[in-house]
Amino acid sequence: MNPDSMSNNNQDNRSPQPDRSPQPEKSHQLGKSHQPEKSPQPEKSHQPESNHHVDARRLLCPLPVIRTQDAIAQMHNGELLTVTSTDPGAKVDIPSWCRINGHEVLEIREQDHEIIISIKVNQ
Repeated sequence: MNPDSMSNNNQDNRSPQPDRSPQPEKSHQLGKSHQPEKSPQPEKSHQPESNHHVDARRLLCPLPVIRTQDAIAQMHNGELLTVTSTDPGAKVDIPSWCRINGHEVLEIREQDHEIIISIKVNQ
C-alpha cells in the first residue's frame, strides 16, 4: 500500500474537530442588547419604595396563591412583592393568577429547592 494513500485514509476516518474558538457570552436578560457596562451610578428606577414578602414555604396549592392574593390586597400600585414557595405548582399558579388580575411577574427563579417569584403590584 502506498504511504500517501495511508495518510489519506487516516484523515478520512477522523471525525471533524469541534470549533473551539471563543464564543461571545450569552445574555440571560430578554430584550436587552449587548452594550458595554457603564460605571456604577445610582439608578433612577421605577422600583417601588415598599418591599413586601410572603413566606409560602411548606404550603401546598392553593395556599401560596391565597397568601399572595391576601398580601397584594393590602399593597399599593407599584409596590414589589416577593413570594418564596417550595410548592412546584407555584411556578405556574402564581404567574397565572397575576396575569388574570393584572399584576406583573418580574422574575421567577429557583434557589436551594425554593421558588422565588417577584411581583409588581398593579392596582
